[in-house]
Amino acid sequence: MNHYLITALPSLPELGGAPPMGPSQLLEHVAGSRRAHQAVRLLFLGNDLRLRDAYLAGERGHPEPSVLTLAQVRGEEVAS
Repeated sequence: MNHYLITALPSLPELGGAPPMGPSQLLEHVAGSRRAHQAVRLLFLGNDLRLRDAYLAGERGHPEPSVLTLAQVRGEEVAS
């Protein structure tokens, strides 16, 4: 993995603070490295699938997926 990608990340705030970047910014940050981009998308996909399960079970009202589309989270569209 390109060490620059790691060293170019912003510093983390104090424990409990807001993250310095969101999922879309992180995906954009690693877009230049195919392997890093795939790894980050895979991690976010796992989170999106848990979010989808929670939404379909009625536990989440307004999902905000990172990789899947809103239609895919709602079960209205098949993931490709």
